[in-house]
Amino acid sequence: RAGLNLYIGNNADADGTPNIPPGPDYQRLLDWPASEGIKGSRDAQKFYRKQALHFAGTHPIQQLGLLVRKFTLTWNAQEISSGSDLPVLQLYTRFMRLPFLPRFGWLAPLAILGIWLRRRERQARIWVLLPLVYTAALTLFVTCGRYRLPMMPGLILLAALALDALADAWSNQDLHTWRLATGTILIAAIPIYLVRPPVPRDHQARTGLLFAEAYWHQLQRQPPGEVRAKLLSSTEEFLSQLSLELRKAERQGAEPSPTWAEIHDMYGLCLGESGKHAEALNEHQLARELRPNDPQILVHYTTALVRNGQPKQARTLLEAALAGCPDQPILWYELGVMDQLAKQHSQARKAYAKALEHDPTLVSALLNLAVLHHQGDEPTEAEAL
Repeated sequence: RAGLNLYIGNNADADGTPNIPPGPDYQRLLDWPASEGIKGSRDAQKFYRKQALHFAGTHPIQQLGLLVRKFTLTWNAQEISSGSDLPVLQLYTRFMRLPFLPRFGWLAPLAILGIWLRRRERQARIWVLLPLVYTAALTLFVTCGRYRLPMMPGLILLAALALDALADAWSNQDLHTWRLATGTILIAAIPIYLVRPPVPRDHQARTGLLFAEAYWHQLQRQPPGEVRAKLLSSTEEFLSQLSLELRKAERQGAEPSPTWAEIHDMYGLCLGESGKHAEALNEHQLARELRPNDPQILVHYTTALVRNGQPKQARTLLEAALAGCPDQPILWYELGVMDQLAKQHSQARKAYAKALEHDPTLVSALLNLAVLHHQGDEPTEAEAL
């Protein structure tokens, strides 16, 4: 997809990074050539290249600024991601959280120093060329932390060569080399530390959701006790801060995304687990406003309504949703749970049967239906399930 990547990095809305995450916008970009009558992958890539070259020809100043920006971002201290991989790795693995692990922010200045000090040495020439060639390619196309990974072995070696040269200069009292090294590192710090990379759209929310999901799944694996209570408190505090950030962003004019709904929904689940049912209902309501047609969010919202003493309203919402979309097993299951709690066993059986009609693998519906048969002195039917 060379043509597509070239266009992503060189157009009027480009910021130098893969700033179009998977979703409707990315799908529209993929469908663009077909909407213009272009057929076939090869012709589609030609179409993207043509659009990128047209932009460069008609906006030369903006194009030059983009090239400079991509060059600086390639050497930026931050790991510009096309996803949220690093935060998740740091959450799940203690090793990745170690503070002394080498990061690009201190490796890059040493590598640049190594390039300068070893630029005339024949044996080191291939290692000098490697990061330069990769930098040129990313400057032309699009850059992020993942794309610059292939040049990391060369940078590590160049940083080692720079340290070796500095050690020699120290032992020989070569102040000239040390002054040169200091100046080179200070100049290198400009693109590495002073240029701020853009924040990908919805990046903070998506990253926060990944953290929250990791906390939540860990919480579900813990048996009742002090450890679970502490983990629940930490999860609730984290989601509280994340929810406040979303509200702040909305006040500042940010457009809500589907990810926001998932965050509010998960915060509601956490508050419900803590017994804060009124606050949980508010969060589920926010989630439902953002994604009114999501059946899972509706189920969580109706559960919160029941816990807040509003079972009639919960039932009305479920029945209305099922009238418009009767093939949702999770909604039939939730209706069955409500009927079962209300001692309406005949209605609960019908609802569970409907849920299993649309999803025979829904184990919770199977178990609840078996319990109802057993309670009704129907052991044969219960065993059959």
